[in-house]
Amino acid sequence: MQMEASGTTSQPKKIHILLIAMVNVLLAAMLTFSHAAKSRVLFKWRFLVDFDGEQPFQSRVLTFMIANGVDRLHPLGDRGLAFLFMAMDFTATVIAFIFVWKAWSAMGKNKGSLLTMFFLFWWQLFATFVVSSYNNYYYPYDMTSLAFMAIGVWMIVSKQPWLMLLAFCVPAMMNRETAILLPFFYLAFHWPAWRAVWRPFLAMLAVSVAVKVIISTLLNASSDDMVSLYHVPGFLRLYYNFAFAWLGPEYRGTANVFFAFGFAWALLFMRGKADTRLRNMMLCFIPFFLGMMVVGNLSEIRIFAEFIPLMALLLAGKLASDPKA
Repeated sequence: MQMEASGTTSQPKKIHILLIAMVNVLLAAMLTFSHAAKSRVLFKWRFLVDFDGEQPFQSRVLTFMIANGVDRLHPLGDRGLAFLFMAMDFTATVIAFIFVWKAWSAMGKNKGSLLTMFFLFWWQLFATFVVSSYNNYYYPYDMTSLAFMAIGVWMIVSKQPWLMLLAFCVPAMMNRETAILLPFFYLAFHWPAWRAVWRPFLAMLAVSVAVKVIISTLLNASSDDMVSLYHVPGFLRLYYNFAFAWLGPEYRGTANVFFAFGFAWALLFMRGKADTRLRNMMLCFIPFFLGMMVVGNLSEIRIFAEFIPLMALLLAGKLASDPKA
């Protein structure tokens, strides 16, 4: 897209919109097949309906509920489940790029180039789930999580009614507990927050926590099951996550954390003025990262995918801004 003299982005013509949409759908299909090819070596497709995963994976109930519902209506064999797996992922990826596009459109001036934004979006996705050399397989809720985050970001930047976002937190939390980020994104976008912002934030946070507690209770999951501080017994994750620094070459895979976002995070240090609201939202990554140092495997960079839509929007505007302004 060409930038006008005013600094705003010219609106794409209908033919451009059609071409962009077609390219995005093609990329979504490529990503879906690449994901499925990598993931089939990790698990049997039957696990989608057998629902026998360990905690905290089993608590991410939404995709399992969908698979069970489809299987009850029309019993699926392994091939049918594989196609269902890919269909859910393809649909979620398409939804994600549509709502990232809508969020970009809602940003107003200084939002940067649409093509730049989409390049950053897809580069991060393929880097995370295809190019990454370490644990780049994915689970069925990864792409649905991406879709939920893209929709949530759009709802926030387009200033949809907060009650809609509150209701949206319920299925998002059923899909994956990292949707707890949405209330914090809402707070950060409206920072500095007044009473009119704190109340919706606290309501959304309470609903999100309640969904998680209810799921855990129904599954009879203990706190130790849901969040483990250990990579393996006696091996703290905080220690394991930086094993490349002190445990020798056999642990060099843990350095994959630096490939998060396909190195797109390095662009945050370039000169250029980022949108203050998006920058505030991106600051939520700091406590998220610190928490994952303790309870997650940082080398599995797919755990950061929830920030990909936001990162694409933020960097597109930053790269288009005048550093002298």
